[in-house]
Amino acid sequence: MVRNFGLDLVRTVSIWLVLMQHARINIPGLAPLRIGLVGVEFFFVLSGLLIGSLLFKTFESHEFKGPIVKEFWARRWLRTLPLYYSVLLFRFFFIENNVGANIGWYLVFLQNNFYGVSFFDVSWSLVIEEWFYLLAPLPLLLLFRFKNKSAVPAGISVFIFFILAARMLMVVLRDTPYEGLNSQFFLRFDALFLGVLLAWIKRYAASVWNILTSKRTALLGTLLFFGYLVYYWTISSNPAATINATFFPRTIGFTLLPFTIAMMIPWFSTVTTSNIAVLQIVTQTSILTYGLYLIHPMCFDLVFHHTENLPKIVVLFVASGLAYFFAYLAYRLIELPMLSLRDRYFPASYRRVF
Repeated sequence: MVRNFGLDLVRTVSIWLVLMQHARINIPGLAPLRIGLVGVEFFFVLSGLLIGSLLFKTFESHEFKGPIVKEFWARRWLRTLPLYYSVLLFRFFFIENNVGANIGWYLVFLQNNFYGVSFFDVSWSLVIEEWFYLLAPLPLLLLFRFKNKSAVPAGISVFIFFILAARMLMVVLRDTPYEGLNSQFFLRFDALFLGVLLAWIKRYAASVWNILTSKRTALLGTLLFFGYLVYYWTISSNPAATINATFFPRTIGFTLLPFTIAMMIPWFSTVTTSNIAVLQIVTQTSILTYGLYLIHPMCFDLVFHHTENLPKIVVLFVASGLAYFFAYLAYRLIELPMLSLRDRYFPASYRRVF
């Protein structure tokens, strides 16, 4: 399988932002966004890019015949669910079970909406992704069936507009706080749809993709990215103007941040390296990213429980080392066998993308 070093690099940086947050290393005043949530925004756009690429290839290969969406669902869920359920049940049976029967919400990815994520806090983003896998393919397939391929980007743009409008209504009518908006999966699909839009552009609009891969576009995206973070920091660190009392970051800001990321990712996809050590570290981290994301909270809890007075940077590397070790074991013992079963019973009708 051919990997893309640039995108692997983005995944590596993103997961390390998450690890840093759980080591309690944050930018003072940048709340409730925090650096780990910035890393998750990168994951959302990357996930949309991957999912869009897989879906478009699936749609083309079947020529609208056979189990088009079923193939996607089967392959995606065999990739994501086995490890998620393994970690979830391990936490429940061996660490804490105060959640009781409410574990059921976690099993069907509704904890964001009906219970809360304190039992397994990182699962909030998986709720958004899993519901996107379930709901997004059908409307995208309907758009793809139009002879005019421009129906797809137009439809995606409409989806993003309605998501933005829904957030605005939630803020205007109910004054929903930032965290409440961030946890509702249907209000966060715009970040993933931006990635899907990138996938369509890469596959069907080469001239536009070439513009997006330019250093100029990446630089503009980077400036907008840091500009928004500075604006957010200015608001969130001002007691007189908190995020939950400000309209922009609770509405347009949720779309703007992943939009700036979407401007940077095409250029990153062109980045290469000849340094074998860097290549290996980045590639292996990218392969283990899903396991690292699910497992690392338990490792940090363990280290903090036994070493309260260690410097945060030491905690970061000790706990991350444990997370890498257990993520590798999970990859070898759970992920790889399930991927083999997936490829055996639900072989892909397309070549691997990214």
